[in-house]
Amino acid sequence: MPLLFAFRYRRGLYLTIVILASVFLVSGIIFGALASLLLFSIDKAMPGSGIRSFSLPFILAFFMAAVVEIFAIVHAGRKLSKKCFVLAGTEWGLTVRGAFLKEHSFAWNQLESVFYRPAWGRTSDGHPSFRLGVRYYRRDYLYVKPYHGKSVRVDVTFLDGRIEDVFACLSRCKPDLPIVKNYQ
Repeated sequence: MPLLFAFRYRRGLYLTIVILASVFLVSGIIFGALASLLLFSIDKAMPGSGIRSFSLPFILAFFMAAVVEIFAIVHAGRKLSKKCFVLAGTEWGLTVRGAFLKEHSFAWNQLESVFYRPAWGRTSDGHPSFRLGVRYYRRDYLYVKPYHGKSVRVDVTFLDGRIEDVFACLSRCKPDLPIVKNYQ
């Protein structure tokens, strides 16, 4: 079925995730290699100290962390695919990807309303008594509410289009769909 409209996340967002994950992986490998060399050099200097028994859990933890970081890089790379639409509309209905890019499909007659709401948050680097380091950020969320079931929250902050384009496409596909815009 042909797509009437489709929105996906900007590629720059995922490129940032991949770069950050790669930096953490490389720095973890360098730190782990240096720590292992340090532990084994201490063990050679003092043969009876038993440092080797302490290095095995460290090495296992290092490899487990490396596997988790590799998984994060692969997962971010999968998100880079062009087939991963956050919002897609067909003649049949609307497909959205909510939390963790879990796909939800709704027929047009199953949708009760669409609610748009920006949310403001604080970064975790600011301490309440020291307000100079506090930074605020804005996230935009679109809530798709079906008649039966829970509403699905979609993060539309980093879409490849404007939120007004999303509203126009939804109104064109289903003109009687109530779209509530809360810009506060």
